[in-house]
Amino acid sequence: MLFPTISITAALLPAKTVASLSEINTFLENLAPRKNGDLVVSMLQKNATLHYIKDPTSGHAELTPIYTFPNASGMLGIGAVSKDTFLIAMHDFKSFLVPYPHTGAVWEVKFNGRGPKDFRVRKVADLPDVNMLNGMAVIPPKCSGHRSQRLASVLIADCLQGQLIRLDSSTGAYKVVLDVPELHAPADSQFPTGVNGLKIHRGHVYWTNTVRLTVNRIAIDSDGYPVRNATVQVFDISSWGGALDDFVFDEKDNIWGVNSLTNTIYVLYHGTSPSSLYTTYQSVAGALDSLELPGPTAVTWGVGKHDKHILYVTTSGGTVQPVNGQQEPAKVVAIDISSLRK
Repeated sequence: MLFPTISITAALLPAKTVASLSEINTFLENLAPRKNGDLVVSMLQKNATLHYIKDPTSGHAELTPIYTFPNASGMLGIGAVSKDTFLIAMHDFKSFLVPYPHTGAVWEVKFNGRGPKDFRVRKVADLPDVNMLNGMAVIPPKCSGHRSQRLASVLIADCLQGQLIRLDSSTGAYKVVLDVPELHAPADSQFPTGVNGLKIHRGHVYWTNTVRLTVNRIAIDSDGYPVRNATVQVFDISSWGGALDDFVFDEKDNIWGVNSLTNTIYVLYHGTSPSSLYTTYQSVAGALDSLELPGPTAVTWGVGKHDKHILYVTTSGGTVQPVNGQQEPAKVVAIDISSLRK
């Protein structure tokens, strides 16, 4: 089933830089908050160095490098399997977005203290038969009271093979759980990336297909497997060139996503009936010819006392598509959405 979209317009939301790297040709890929509100940031280029932002609301935050992973040159999706434990997908790349074969891996980073220095890392699994790991979504644990019935597992996108992979973070076991046309790039596409951003929300796994210009979802069970006989719902966002990458949901089930080709943030509104799900969209920040959000790559909500109204965005600094011929160092930007919540 396919649903078209229509546009609404409004003033753009205020945005400011939280922290920036010092070099061009850098690419921040994803980010996630710790329980204390600090941000953990993955880097796709120039190397596989994990960065950390302490207190992003301070007004003088910095992107601090804290660990460089071995046998990898770029990181991709990141998922918080607990409030202070993160899984990160990575590869060794021979050129931009072209991994060496058999280099896919997922590592765990577990923070033990409040700051960026007290943490442990371990390799969860090598995934040698994947082509390119990308988006990651944590499967919510089954709970009884306050005690989890199992350790967290995740779904990860293989964006070149067009598959969803389920990984058990405690054992390292993994398997393909979904392979459907909606995950693939079109056969005649010059850019072979299909499934990209990935989230689990209210009993469904959602994904963007950047080349097909769609948002998609399918019902899953509590273990992250597609429900038997479930069909894929497709939300067509091609009317506005909706090449969405990563995205998040808000408390009203709206989707906030990045479009790295137009340097903008969009909201897809949930709607009030099955026929109106994600049929209305709005551009809320950034612009094609602006360095405010040059090549946005991922988004996450603030979780601290002072930033629950903030959408944090990583950028590539215009590395892939310079803005008016210009690049800048990759950065993290804060977008204040307060005016849209009134």
